[in-house]
Amino acid sequence: MLCFVSALIYLLSAGFAGYLGTRAYREDPTEQVRRDFLFLASLCALAYLAFSLHLAPGIPYMGLVFAFTASFLPVATLQFLDHFFPSESINNRNLIRQMWVLTPLIAITAISAELIFFKHSVTTHWPLQTLGVVVYSFFFLVLSRLWQMHQHSNAPLQRSRIRYLLFLLGAAILPSLMEGAVRSLNEPTIVTGLDFNARSWALQGGLPPIGALCATLLLYSLSQVITLDRLLDLHEILARVATVAISGFLLVGIQAILVFWLGQTSTALHQGYQLFMVGVLFILIYEPVRERAQPALTRALNRAGHQLSMSIVSLERALPRVVSREDLARRVVTQLNTSGRFSALTLYVHDADRQQMRVLDSRIVGDRLPLRNVVVSPFADAFSRGVPAYIREDMVRVRGSSKMAEQVQSRLRTMDAMQADIVVPMMSGELVLGWIGMRENPDTEGLSQDEINRLCRLVAQAAVVLENLHDFEALKEQHRLAALGTMSAGLAHEIRNPLAGIKGAAQFLQTVDDSEPGSEFLQVIISEVDRLNEVVQNFLYYARPFELNAEQTDINATLSHVMSLVQAEGLPEGIKLEEQLGGNIPSFPIDSVKVGQMVLNLIRNAIQAMGEGTVRVTTMQGRMQGQLARGKPAVVIRIEDNGPGISKDDLDKLFIPFYTTKSDGTGLGLPICQRIVRAHEGEIEVHSIVDKGSTFTVRLPLPKASNAAQH
Repeated sequence: MLCFVSALIYLLSAGFAGYLGTRAYREDPTEQVRRDFLFLASLCALAYLAFSLHLAPGIPYMGLVFAFTASFLPVATLQFLDHFFPSESINNRNLIRQMWVLTPLIAITAISAELIFFKHSVTTHWPLQTLGVVVYSFFFLVLSRLWQMHQHSNAPLQRSRIRYLLFLLGAAILPSLMEGAVRSLNEPTIVTGLDFNARSWALQGGLPPIGALCATLLLYSLSQVITLDRLLDLHEILARVATVAISGFLLVGIQAILVFWLGQTSTALHQGYQLFMVGVLFILIYEPVRERAQPALTRALNRAGHQLSMSIVSLERALPRVVSREDLARRVVTQLNTSGRFSALTLYVHDADRQQMRVLDSRIVGDRLPLRNVVVSPFADAFSRGVPAYIREDMVRVRGSSKMAEQVQSRLRTMDAMQADIVVPMMSGELVLGWIGMRENPDTEGLSQDEINRLCRLVAQAAVVLENLHDFEALKEQHRLAALGTMSAGLAHEIRNPLAGIKGAAQFLQTVDDSEPGSEFLQVIISEVDRLNEVVQNFLYYARPFELNAEQTDINATLSHVMSLVQAEGLPEGIKLEEQLGGNIPSFPIDSVKVGQMVLNLIRNAIQAMGEGTVRVTTMQGRMQGQLARGKPAVVIRIEDNGPGISKDDLDKLFIPFYTTKSDGTGLGLPICQRIVRAHEGEIEVHSIVDKGSTFTVRLPLPKASNAAQH
């Protein structure tokens, strides 16, 4: 029975190896590492299939096929490792070429000698024993090179991964070496006429096929390298293996109980019944055992990982109670910091006013502070394309071979400035709301793929909370403005009536007292009343709930009409008004009255700011630049002047209500322009150089239908 199980294990290992190699290759056949892994997995599959058939009677020369195929495993392993862990200080290429020359020569020579001198024997003799010595020598050479790569690596996380790989590769080589040694020490046996069990026992030897199981585990771990770009942590592997081992012991115990209960019997019916009962009971108990044993073993083997898991669980429970963005940042950063896994944690959120990501909260070990503001593009472009996280280890590994090496290098520099080894974005669809930058504690051995996945899920939950907070704040702002609009209507009424009375009285007094001093003061009263009335009118307009009457509009026609009004009012001496209206701009739905008012206000501001010069109005097709709509088609309106420009202090306050640099200004003109633009889901920005002039740029998004129409 045991011999049948041995042959079955080799057969299952062959099938699993072939499946792992094919799955990794099909995901991206163009990647060299995947092709190398497919070759390595295919060699393992063919070797174990050949040895399984070698144990079965009636299939000659399968042992020689196994020996020939297995002899190429060392060079295939080294070739895969060389591509996956590229090292500038260690050159494996010459060694790989030499092994590719020597391996087939030695293998063909050994197999030819075996056929010539021991043609009718299926047991192992000195030619294949010599080939085995060479193959395992090559394997130990691979281990030596892998250790050198570990010693020359400067990345702590990569060194940790190489140590895990050394352990797994050694665990696959040493049991296989012991099995081969035991087979070589067996006395030559004539296997002709032996039944399956006797033949398998004679050819396999006294040791079970542990090497095949360890090699399959190694291939499984390497497949995680390929499909997830990361190795499983050693504690994670040991926990899974220990869980399976515990389940296996339970299976043996169940079998022993059934044998004791039913008694020893050789009938096929009773044996089948026992196997059926063992299978049913094993299926029933395996899942409960796995659910309890694997977390307990993982906790015992990896206390740091358990602490991080507890921090994540606490955060997941706390996030629904978050009441503000600042509270969200404080909870996330503080709780993750208590895990002890990170030396730097920084949470960035989008700043709509600056169109940048800014730090909302951080915890840093040391005096060096993280980058406070980060320009969203091009750093976060890959997040919008579906990349779940930036991981330094993976980016460094692909930097040399990637077609986007420059972009990768730029992102790494930004991550250095942020003090982050891992950056996980907070997404809303394709929009980046923010991200969390994390630098791993150098005393730890890095994050497992499972831990990174859990962090990604946690950050995704935080993104939902952040989006809900944004919607809630927008709703509160809408209600505030509605209340302000209602209040302002009553306030305007209460102010306007006295102002009308004051103005009427002043005008009456002008008709009664026509003396020059009295008339002059009365005119001042009337002018100031008019100015106050304008302030009240603008305030009422600014505070009133905004409603757009959008219709299909030719933007060039609207702007031409506005400039005709400005010309009709009369331009000051020395001021010129120019227009450069772009062609092929499609009509699209806007409130032409409000957009015209906005442009008129900007033109008047430019004229009033200049003693003399030129105001130029330009339209063209372009793209939105803001974070929430980056890259979408837009109509760009630009108002430029070559006046005195705006100082940096004033530039930051332009859109603050009631802030003005004019002696007779209300400070509401630009805030109203900003409201009009934002109501159209557009953008407005200002660039100014003192003594050279200012440029106001307005971008109004084109709907998809309008964009399609122009093509």
